[in-house]
Amino acid sequence: MAVSPSMVSKYIMQAIKLSAYASYGESFNPNTNGRDIDGLPLEAQRGDGFELGLKGDWFDNKLGATMAAYRQELTNRPVSDPNDREVSLVHLCQA
Repeated sequence: MAVSPSMVSKYIMQAIKLSAYASYGESFNPNTNGRDIDGLPLEAQRGDGFELGLKGDWFDNKLGATMAAYRQELTNRPVSDPNDREVSLVHLCQA
């Protein structure tokens, strides 16, 4: 069983009817189908996600808007070997 923690913080600005939020989460995804060039199973893919945003509702909730920025960082992301389709390579840099 994999545990993927996450955290959200929200601040409501009543005077201008906006909510600001920040979010962080971690991910874990086993690479069950891939094998490396030596035939060994690939390491699990891991990720960190960050998000910041604003949400607003006006005119008795008839108009709403959302603005967000996010970043997802992945490690151990498998990619196919261009020379051998039976082999997967682990992409070690961030995506």
